[in-house]
Amino acid sequence: MSPSKKKLRTGKNTLFARVMNSKRDSAHPKCSICEKNIDKQTNADGVVYWERGHNALPINDGRCCSDCNNTFVIPARIEGAQS
Repeated sequence: MSPSKKKLRTGKNTLFARVMNSKRDSAHPKCSICEKNIDKQTNADGVVYWERGHNALPINDGRCCSDCNNTFVIPARIEGAQS
């Protein structure tokens, strides 16, 4: 299929769009693992560039904070890749 005929996945029914839209109205999205507020990611200048958390798979089908991502999600992914 030529690039001009490919269907772009930018519609409201894509998984990314559904996740982003589901959290849009929430002032403080919660971690799907520990239920604390999801932390904001900032660059070296302190400018927020991301505030929607991390993909919590394979622990669950939600978004998670950086602490849970580092403590539970990444080790579970590594374990799954090694098995």
